[in-house]
This record gives sequence, structure tokens and C-alpha cells, in this order.
Amino acid sequence: MFWGNSDSKRASGSLRSAAFQLRRDFQKAGDDVIQSHRNHISLAPDRWRVERSSDAELFLEGMDLDVEGAESFEDWLREQRVSEEPEEPPEEPLIVARAAPSPGFRSNIMEQNALGILPTEIRALDPRAETYANLAVESLLQNLSILSPVAIFDLRGVTLEGGGLPSSSTTSRTLLLKSVVYQQDKEFFIWLELVAPRSGRKVKSFQPVLLGDVSMETGMLSAAEKILDEFVASLKPDLSAELAPWAVLSSLFSLDADAVTSTEAEVDRLLLQGGSPSLRCVKVFIQIFKENEGVADARAYEPGDLILELSRVPLNDPLRPLCESLIGYSAHMLCSDNQLGTMLLEKAKLRAPNLAINLDHLAVLHLSQGNLSAAKDAYTRCTKLSAQSSWRYSYDITGAMIAMASGDFRSALRLANSSLIKKPRFVGALRYAMIGFAMTESAENARLMKQGIFKLRPSYNLEGWVEGLLKRSDPVFANNVSITLHKHSLI
Repeated sequence: MFWGNSDSKRASGSLRSAAFQLRRDFQKAGDDVIQSHRNHISLAPDRWRVERSSDAELFLEGMDLDVEGAESFEDWLREQRVSEEPEEPPEEPLIVARAAPSPGFRSNIMEQNALGILPTEIRALDPRAETYANLAVESLLQNLSILSPVAIFDLRGVTLEGGGLPSSSTTSRTLLLKSVVYQQDKEFFIWLELVAPRSGRKVKSFQPVLLGDVSMETGMLSAAEKILDEFVASLKPDLSAELAPWAVLSSLFSLDADAVTSTEAEVDRLLLQGGSPSLRCVKVFIQIFKENEGVADARAYEPGDLILELSRVPLNDPLRPLCESLIGYSAHMLCSDNQLGTMLLEKAKLRAPNLAINLDHLAVLHLSQGNLSAAKDAYTRCTKLSAQSSWRYSYDITGAMIAMASGDFRSALRLANSSLIKKPRFVGALRYAMIGFAMTESAENARLMKQGIFKLRPSYNLEGWVEGLLKRSDPVFANNVSITLHKHSLI
């Protein structure tokens, strides 16, 4: 779970260093309190007692590891929280005035899940601190609004009177966001923390983000994604679509076949109940996962069908850029219509330039059209923004594709392997690792990757996927791949 991007030698060295640090930190409790063996490290039995707070809501709540190489631990933590979610006792309503939202933000949709934005605490005398704080919070709100219709209540400068946030229940959650801006030398930082509205108990804290710098965009996007992850993790699996489309996309990116199937059924149910138009676009996007991950037969769509589904989403809907991206990528993957796909993805980029998933989609489209320079630009921007994203493993595969098209097959293999470390059951990573090994004349390893694909999906149509890839790709690249795969009898 830790140091997943390192080889075994480096990981073992990191483990020994961590064990030494633990012994040093717990030295006052006794030399034998940390017990290390060849295969595991543990606390000495009968030496510790762990008391869980009566108002704790989630497994290891408040634990936040923004550590490179610990992505597997974060995935495991999310799985544990979903599978062991306790019932939350009803809370007394939090009485606050409902502030008018900023233009474009949704505050009247999905009110069963709500986020209240508390006033920022300024711990700096420099007047620029407040300006930076406002910019950061607005960036966070913008990212939240384009990813999910969770209700946002801006409580900055609000007096306490009638109205209020929804109370938490077994099917919803209310959280408050605290922010502190402080100065260190000549630089300003913002620190964010999610708290429970009744007790003020810390739910999750975030690493400080440097303000007035490009890293602010990355930090605020990462914070928005983790806030939504926190909402999704607290819901029962069959209710996660209430945070659509984010919850639906999170389920798809889990790459679990049963989750993909059950998520589509949940989307269908919500649509029958009059769900939002954005769900129709998500429904289309699900077909890509069904087809490429070998989960089930995908529903067929024509370009006109995709345009019709997108037309149902109002132009002023904050989710419109995400919907344009999902439909644009679907035009490429399901209909091989790169012209329509590129047009929609460019529109989404104009509306939401920091939407990482759209930049990833753009990189793929540019690559398919032979525009390697534009593909690299979009991918570079995507990776800068998504440095801490739980979907990074998928973006690694786009990097592998670009590296292959550039003739750098070793970098392609490195990125494909990086994706596999984060998601060992990712058929997409196995496919591109297979191609990478084949292109570097490592036929035996390529065959091992092929075996891995069919171990995960025994009836997977690999030849059909290759045919679709070649159809969507630049002709020169497609020809080289086709020749190589046939040469090594991989298809």
C-alpha cells in the first residue's frame, strides 16, 4: 500500500526508515512497544487501548495521507469507509442564513448533501492575504460546482437567523469547511479542514496550499475532489449516485465490474424518477467502461444521439463543461467521430480550463489526430492539475500512449507499470503494457500482459479493442502497432 511506485529494494529501505522513525517517536512508551518482524510491523499487544470517539463517523476519520506512493492505502481506506459506514445520529439543525450563491453556483439542488463555507481566518497583517484567500475559496467553489451538484452554502459574512443547512441523516451528510490563511516569510498559504457541524469535530484536513502561485489551482482542484470523495464515502453504495455525476464517475474509475453494472442500474433508476439531464451524459459515458474493460456489451450510439443527449443540459448549467467532455470523449470512443469529439472538448476547455478529466480527453483526441504537440500540452497541463487525484492511474495511460506515439517505448512502459501499481486490475494498463513490451521486442513479457487481461476478463475481445484503437489512431502509429502485434502473434 505504501511506496507503490518504488522497486522492492527501495520500498524495503523506506520501510526500515519508517520503522526506525516509529521507534524513535514512541521511545517514551518503551523500547519494545514497536515490534517489527520480517513481514510486518505492529504495536506490542496489551500495551495500547484505542478508544473511538462516540461521534466518529468514518473509519480512521481525519487521517489524510498526501504522500506520493501511498495511493493504494488511500484506495483501501475509501473501501473500508464505504463497507463499514455506521449510522449517524440525527443532529439538531444548524441555524444559519442562506447566503445568495455566486453566479453559476448551485445551492438549490441535491440539498440532502450540503457543504457550508465558513469565514476564512486571516493570520497575516498583509492586506493581500484576504485577496488571496478569496481567490482560493472561489477556485474551490468553482471546481466543486463543475464536478457535482452538492449544495453549497456560502456562510462568509452571514448573520445567524432563520433558514439553515440540511441535517445529516442516514442518506445524507452536512459538512462545514474551515479555512485559515497564514504568512510564512514572504509567501501565503491556505489550510483547509472539514468539520462536523454540530460538534466541530475534525473530519478531514488538507495539506497547506501555496497561494499566488500556479500550485493554487492544483491544490484547490485536489481539495474539491477529496471533499466530494468524503461525501461519497459516507453514503451507502446504492445511494452514491445522489452525488452524480461525481459519485458515478468514482464508481466507474474503481474498475470493479459489479460496481459498473450496479452503477448503471442506479443511473437508470434515477432517470426514471426524473433525474437531472447530466445523468443522461453519464449514462453514455458508462458504455466506454463497459466496452473497454470488458464488463458487458455497450449500447450503440450514433453521433446524432450524443448531440441530443447533450442538448438536454442547459448552457448555463455548471455541469455543462463536464457533460461536454463526457459526450465529446464518447464521440471518439463509441462513434470514432474525432471531429465532433474535439469540438466538444474544446468547448469544455473554454468553459472550464482546469477540468483535468477534460484535458486528459483532449490529449487522447489530439493524439488520435496526429497532433502530438497539442496532445503533450494537454497531458502536461492535466498531470500538473491532477497530481493528487485518485484517478491519476488513468491519466498515466494517456501518458503511455503519447510516449508510444513519440517512439519512447521505455517511458510508455514506465507509465503503464505505474498505472498497474496503482490499479493492478486495470485492463487498460495491461493492454498498453502489452503493446509497450511488444514494441521493445520483449515478446515474452507482452504475452504475460495478454495473459493478465484474460485472467481478469476471460471473454475479453482483445482483437476488437485493437481494431477500434487502430481505427481511432494516427495511421502511421496504427500501422506500426498492427505490424508488431501480428509479428509476435498477440492478435
